[in-house]
Amino acid sequence: ITWTSTNADVITTSGVVTRPETDNEAVTLKAIVDCNGEIAERTFNFTVISTDNLLSEVMTAVDYDDLTSEENTKLKSDLVLPKTGAYGITIRWETSNEELITADGYVTRGDSNETITLTATYELDGRTATEEFYFNVLLAASVMLEQDINAFSFTRTEATEDFMVPLMGSIHNSIINWASDNGAISISNATGEATVTRPRSDEPDAECTLTVKFIQGEEIETRTFNVTVPRLKTDAE
Repeated sequence: ITWTSTNADVITTSGVVTRPETDNEAVTLKAIVDCNGEIAERTFNFTVISTDNLLSEVMTAVDYDDLTSEENTKLKSDLVLPKTGAYGITIRWETSNEELITADGYVTRGDSNETITLTATYELDGRTATEEFYFNVLLAASVMLEQDINAFSFTRTEATEDFMVPLMGSIHNSIINWASDNGAISISNATGEATVTRPRSDEPDAECTLTVKFIQGEEIETRTFNVTVPRLKTDAE
């Protein structure tokens, strides 16, 4: 059996393939079989995918969902940055801010929201292609919590009727949980309704300590507030 090739630079007659750099190449191999002077031929058609097209295929396959389960505009956690792709392609990462996102994908949140650019360089057979990914790294949870606490206001010092309390921070939606050490004020953390039960007229005023817990991720801070629930008045009063 002898072989011929329409493009030996891409596929030799011994079957060695050399990928074209830019464009796919169509190659026809012909097998010529000589059996005691009887000749038979058969052709085989191949398309050899170029290096650039393989790079493009792998580059297109990598998207934000492969790097993080979070929204890229609200990044809080570390990224998963692939180092290799199909066909033996290597992927190298560069970052516009190593302090917030390293080239290995580790995230450190700072004092403000910051937009970071990660550049992926795909390489195969000496050819490269690049792609940019944009992430908005949210400010640190401790800073979010501090800002929500600073914006929080509770000025009530006395309660004679039911009232409402906030359950979420006004800036960064930190969770706010309430607890009372006295049944004169009972607070629902599902609805934010504070139910006031005033002591009888022959009982003293109820002194209540409200403990407010602010939660942002794993960051937790507490504050306390003292509220008096006056006893009911007698008819004479």
